[in-house]
Amino acid sequence: GSFESLNLKRSQLLAIMENAVTIGNSVQRDKLSGQISIFQQVKKKDENELYPPIPDIEELSDEILLKYEKEFLGVYITNNPLAQHESVLKSFSTNTLPEIQNLQSNTDVTIGGIISKIQTSIIKSGRNKGQKMCKIKFNDLYGTCTVIVFNKEFEQYNKYLIENEIIFVIGKVNSRMDEISLNALEIIPIKNVKEQLTKKITINLRSAGLEEEVIRSIKDILLAHPGTCPVYFSIQNNDNKNVFIKVGSDFFISPTEELIYYIERGYDLVLGGVK
Repeated sequence: GSFESLNLKRSQLLAIMENAVTIGNSVQRDKLSGQISIFQQVKKKDENELYPPIPDIEELSDEILLKYEKEFLGVYITNNPLAQHESVLKSFSTNTLPEIQNLQSNTDVTIGGIISKIQTSIIKSGRNKGQKMCKIKFNDLYGTCTVIVFNKEFEQYNKYLIENEIIFVIGKVNSRMDEISLNALEIIPIKNVKEQLTKKITINLRSAGLEEEVIRSIKDILLAHPGTCPVYFSIQNNDNKNVFIKVGSDFFISPTEELIYYIERGYDLVLGGVK
């Protein structure tokens, strides 16, 4: 934030940082030794020739900027990385983290959030002695809790267990300890959640302007992505009433990112999650 006045992108500042530190150290050494630096001998209008040019590069993505912010400050200041995924988090989460405080032990839940801290340990006794497990500090948009990943799940999903990674945890509430926690049974990265957790899709249409060409276009898209996920049409008539129609199983789909992209590009689409 303090560098905003320089009117440079964060990516540009990072690119020149090493050279800037080198030049700064050189100037300080010259001052301490009583030498006159060449930088003080040139006219101000020629100073830019002594410094490397500012590279013309793209800004860092929001995800990377927020990651650096969290690493340096310990908290998110400018934005919450979960905010841009709010609709997906709400669609596919059965509960929020504060809500699990009131659930019975072993209740099944699915919750989307971000990994803020990982603590890995080695099991010291029992049949799983010597194997790895971990505890995760897990945040959603509303609260925080601990997620316990036992050795079997750790071995299967550890590639997704990365700090600042946004994931969905499918698991069971554990209320037997002083602190309410979750025992993870499955972990899904947010990029895969639509495909893995969508239980149905609803395409919203209006009867006005619903021409044969539109129907044929939707039909072709559905047939190109066969699967087991049901498809519904919600058609609004001239009286503003909605009529729901479930298509035949021949038109059930596999809700891949590609399919969702094609439908959302031309139509109003609602994804049905785990609720």
